[in-house]
Amino acid sequence: MKKSLKNKEWVKYTFLPSIIKLGYQDIKVSEADLDDAQGCYKAEQAEIRIKQGMEPREKLNTLLHEIIHACVYTYGLKDEFKDHDHEEKVVNALGNGLTDVFVRNKELIEFVRKSV
Repeated sequence: MKKSLKNKEWVKYTFLPSIIKLGYQDIKVSEADLDDAQGCYKAEQAEIRIKQGMEPREKLNTLLHEIIHACVYTYGLKDEFKDHDHEEKVVNALGNGLTDVFVRNKELIEFVRKSV
């Protein structure tokens, strides 16, 4: 019975948050039927869209990736990149790195949870 409860607790965390608060905005987060990307950040609409049907870890990686894009835009770093490909390379490395750290260091997640 205890294992079942843990599974129920886990399920509530596999759903995407509906809002990410960043800087001056509330960014809406939703799953969508995206054809050519795993995710996208639309600054003008304050929206992150994540491709439907991805596994939780892949969804986490994509969400972190799009949040980093949102940070780049929100905190005025867009002009620091020579072009979109340069930004994408940096954002991809940071998103993959954060996902790796979170997945491999569960105690870090607990520390973050208790620190906020």
